[in-house]
Amino acid sequence: MLTGGTVLNARWNHRESIDIDILLPDRDDVTELWPEKRLDLQSTTGGEILRKTRFRITAEVPQGILDISAMQPELTGSEQKTDIEGHIETVLTSAQIIRGKLNRIKDALPRDAFDLITAATAEPIALELAVNALSPDQRKTSREHLARSSYKIALEAPEALMNVPSEYETPVQT
Repeated sequence: MLTGGTVLNARWNHRESIDIDILLPDRDDVTELWPEKRLDLQSTTGGEILRKTRFRITAEVPQGILDISAMQPELTGSEQKTDIEGHIETVLTSAQIIRGKLNRIKDALPRDAFDLITAATAEPIALELAVNALSPDQRKTSREHLARSSYKIALEAPEALMNVPSEYETPVQT
């Protein structure tokens, strides 16, 4: 399943994205993708492995970053089949992607914060669905993480966010 900021960018055209996020929901691990294993991602893509755990493998490839995780999407069941360059792929909805971003907001990535801000304008119903899928405790924790990390996010934003169209430009303090 395709997910992440690149999918949101394909819908909103709000920023440049150089990574492809893929979920493998019917797997317990991704160890077969490790170097020198059956589906060696490194030799298959000509990339370099940046992260390797039982549940996730990330490779830097000539075109950007490929991030593959063995996990279920948040808000399961609303995925969509989409034709991508002649191939039918399963793509997560914006609400599912935003919910996943809220789940990892403790990492305080500027791209994720910017995607949340953009969702408020580009697809507010998706943002509302994602936030409402959080428990009250999760909403509180997400707010706290964002508040604690706002300075760090603002510092990293100019370098992390590339080619933002004028209609989506947001002051880094936001």
